[in-house]
Amino acid sequence: MPRRRFRSATSASPRWKKIASANGGKPARPRRSSRRNSRKPALKTSNDEFRKQAEARFRQERAQADERFQRQRELAAQDLEARRTAVDNLVKPLGENLTKLDRKVGELERVRAGAYERVHEAVSQARREIVQIAAKPANCTGRCARPANAAIGANGSCAASSKPPA
Repeated sequence: MPRRRFRSATSASPRWKKIASANGGKPARPRRSSRRNSRKPALKTSNDEFRKQAEARFRQERAQADERFQRQRELAAQDLEARRTAVDNLVKPLGENLTKLDRKVGELERVRAGAYERVHEAVSQARREIVQIAAKPANCTGRCARPANAAIGANGSCAASSKPPA
């Protein structure tokens, strides 16, 4: 098929020359038809219809997005609850062990305080006995003539008095 060549307004065709000479040598512009004015209502109708379809599509997409968001929120809440339960299951034995440990420490502290009190009482008793023992030789009468370095018996009497006289 042979190629067609399009002629410009300045081509040598007599028809174009006639139109060009009428416009002062400029190429002729196509005439505006009244169809352009008749297209405005159709364009407005088309734009309105497009806008309505876009709004309907937007509402539909928005509803679907809200549903997806709600499902994700529910899944996240379930996941959070599962994680919370898992953490509670891990921490619960530790809490119980700490409670037991606290009870043991309290019990040991009471035992220690009681033992300290008994030791303090024993030391006080020993001091009182030492004072009593130290005071007994001074109370000794003539029957116990002992030197200053003589030993004192378990019953508080002079060790020299338990020996038979020589």
